[in-house]
Amino acid sequence: MLFHRGKLVSETVEKFWFLFLPLFFIYTYGVYFLLDFFNLASSTSLSTTSASTIAIYVSLALLLSAISYPVLLYLFFGPRSRGFKHWGQKHVFITGGSEGTGFELAKLLVQKRQAKIVTLFSRSQTKLDAAKKQLEEIVEKQKKTTTRNTSLIQGSTSIRTIAGDTTSLDSLRKAVEEDSTTPAPDVLIAAAGMAIPKYFEDASPEDFERQMRVNYLGVVNSAKAFLEHMPGAVTEAGKGSDYADERHKNFVAVSSLAAAVPFIGYASYAPTKAAVRTFCDVLRNEFVDSKTTSIHICFPPDMDTPGFHEEQKTKPIECKKVFPECFNELFQPGDVAEMILAGIEHDRYHIFSPDLVGNFLASRGWGPHPRQFVFLEFVLSPLFVLIHEAIVFLMDRCVVKYDHHGAWGGGGAGGNRERSPEKKRA
Repeated sequence: MLFHRGKLVSETVEKFWFLFLPLFFIYTYGVYFLLDFFNLASSTSLSTTSASTIAIYVSLALLLSAISYPVLLYLFFGPRSRGFKHWGQKHVFITGGSEGTGFELAKLLVQKRQAKIVTLFSRSQTKLDAAKKQLEEIVEKQKKTTTRNTSLIQGSTSIRTIAGDTTSLDSLRKAVEEDSTTPAPDVLIAAAGMAIPKYFEDASPEDFERQMRVNYLGVVNSAKAFLEHMPGAVTEAGKGSDYADERHKNFVAVSSLAAAVPFIGYASYAPTKAAVRTFCDVLRNEFVDSKTTSIHICFPPDMDTPGFHEEQKTKPIECKKVFPECFNELFQPGDVAEMILAGIEHDRYHIFSPDLVGNFLASRGWGPHPRQFVFLEFVLSPLFVLIHEAIVFLMDRCVVKYDHHGAWGGGGAGGNRERSPEKKRA
């Protein structure tokens, strides 16, 4: 979170104080309660004022140590050596790059980072052509407004598009392989994904299979095609890769907050994103001995993208009502994309999103992985145990309220049930 800029900084500070103040009072009361309890059982007595003072100091010490931990790490060990600041010589390959988060990443790489090459990979050539046209307009606008900056003009981004399917390993291999005119990618961002939210009973086996192929196997294929060209990599045939070089490579997988907070309607979607999370845990551990490979994963919240609006067509009513409206914030994909790029630059394994609470929910509900703020999570953990319980209560209460199984007098299957359009037509 230390690398936020601009608007994200102010939003992060506001959300931090929103958590800090309640935690301060909770810890102060907890320490005071313990002091009071043990004071009654001991021969030494503390005055109420002394106990209150000690409780305040202990609470401040705990919280300030959590805040200062990342700062001390930076001061003693310096920045992580595998990060970078400049994209001018980078070739970035983005699956699902024709729209949504993938396209927002491409826009930032062209407009703010001036990457050398941006390759968009998607199934629809029509969408790719439209995306390329928009990106080229950005490049031309930059040239016109920066005529005095010749270095920027010479470094304008080259836009490439390749139509293909992430469920096909051969298609991805051909796309990422270096040819005589284009170097192999330095960064691959696996952003292709899809969601078909439905009740479990309404989801077909094809829905499960399709989402697993796109959301999980698409990431696996992307990693396979990209990482098998790493230095010292061995292909399936047992031969060293002809495309291996000494350039540093970054592989980024886009998971979802649903991997950490799954609920009704996402039986066919959430497991695919949870699989991505576990897959990246294995990759990170497997490549930890490589000095030229970095693995990253992010868990974006709901975003205002074409994919999100497409989900609304089949989404059960509980999906829309499970949390109070004040918590159903729809984030902008540009803000999420900015944080993904910043996370790559700082070599973060778990790349945070603008959703502060969502970041901790994803991290707290996760297994062993490198954590950015160990002491902060340690201090916050009691609060998030309660938050998890509150989430379970809200999810269960919502399902009982709409009673789509009819067990609570809702009229049986379909009593209060918003069925998918396919089922309605049937």
